[in-house]
Amino acid sequence: MSATENRIIRGRILIMLYVGQGVEGRLTYTDETLLKVLHSSGYPDVTLAQFHGFLNYLKEKGYVETVVREDELSLMYTHEVKLAPLGVDLVEGSVTDPGVVISKH
Repeated sequence: MSATENRIIRGRILIMLYVGQGVEGRLTYTDETLLKVLHSSGYPDVTLAQFHGFLNYLKEKGYVETVVREDELSLMYTHEVKLAPLGVDLVEGSVTDPGVVISKH
């Protein structure tokens, strides 16, 4: 993926979380749910590992908060993702970041 695509995908993740804040009062989504939405919105080739890279970037910048939970039966890990206040500011345009493209189209 190109650097431009990476910036666009980071922005899409934030927009998905922002829009999702009003849906049934849910503020937290799993990484798998967000990845499925990303796949259906034009990025079907993004792997879970790549997606976690995007999440780590957004987390390090303070735009999202994540909690990792382990399923004791399957020993699989799920990342629960929530938009942080700084992420809301970025989506709403009160702050900018050249590493994230926010497009509301």
